Amino acid sequence: MREIISVFKDFLDTNIFRNESKQFEILLYKAKAAERASLAKAGQCMYFGCTNKSVDRSHGITKEGFLRAISENGVLLHPEFEIATRKWIPSEVGLSEASTFPGFCSKHEAFFQDFESEKEFKTISQVQKQIFRTICWELKEIDGNIKAQKKFFSTYAQRRNEIFYTYLSNNHLEFKHIDFSILSQHDKFLSSWSNFEKDLSPKKTFLKKMYVAIEKDLRKNRKANVGIIVLGESISYPVALSGFCHIKTPKEKHELKLILLTIPNQNSTLISLAFLRKDERKVQSYLQSMLATFSYKELVQHWMFHHTEKWYLKPSTWKNLEKSIKEKYISIMNTRDSVVFEVVNEPHLHIF
Repeated sequence: MREIISVFKDFLDTNIFRNESKQFEILLYKAKAAERASLAKAGQCMYFGCTNKSVDRSHGITKEGFLRAISENGVLLHPEFEIATRKWIPSEVGLSEASTFPGFCSKHEAFFQDFESEKEFKTISQVQKQIFRTICWELKEIDGNIKAQKKFFSTYAQRRNEIFYTYLSNNHLEFKHIDFSILSQHDKFLSSWSNFEKDLSPKKTFLKKMYVAIEKDLRKNRKANVGIIVLGESISYPVALSGFCHIKTPKEKHELKLILLTIPNQNSTLISLAFLRKDERKVQSYLQSMLATFSYKELVQHWMFHHTEKWYLKPSTWKNLEKSIKEKYISIMNTRDSVVFEVVNEPHLHIF
């Protein structure tokens, strides 16, 4: 077995395979397209216990009032993972496409009607509904992403194996039995993605717990299971944010998993954090530490570039920045795994 592993490693290092591997980058684009297709295809309604078919496109953040308020010419900016550079970058997305996922049936789309029609959040119950919708959005996206990546892994391995057989033939090498399950353990290209589902497991576990907890609170009109902290600004921010956040310390002795909200309307902005009630003390400590240094506006921008890609920005806000400033923010956005519980030593972020 050692001999074939050595040959396989040599094969992986050949220029032929490296050139071929560029073609596998294209498969990642196809995987991303498959993920988007999954998020545009109706499934089962995600409302508690409902078995109806969902509409094709629910909005994770309300289109009218919230997203439209910060759009320009029907366009917003949203982080997209650029496969060619392996970086997250702000990219244009149409208003009708922004934050869409197949979440709820037509009946339960109306569950959010109260704050959607009013175009602002006036009660904790309405904030809870937005938290619930964000949880569903995140869960649906995880499932679509996993399906797409599994398809990519399978296609990649099949093509790699075909090329390896050709490589053996061209080099007059022959082995009676080739166990690709063992050889794949030495494929760095594949292993860089093979832990994808495993890495998402803690996030999915948290979101499922939040789903159960928020159901109990919404049904009984209380907030006993999901803690919510609401901060308000009397000005409208040029960004809408609604997504999962994971904060950890350098030694990972303490960590927080949260749902973050920043929802603008014409005259104000809702800023909120949601969490499992057991984490309330840690959340209070985190918020006290951050607000000792950051303003609300800086805190939201910190969330944007360090903690979640679930945000939509007014295009001119980004466009008006100098190139060097954009590059700095993109660099920060692509190193967010290093963010710690305490206030980080960095220049305060001032995009808006």
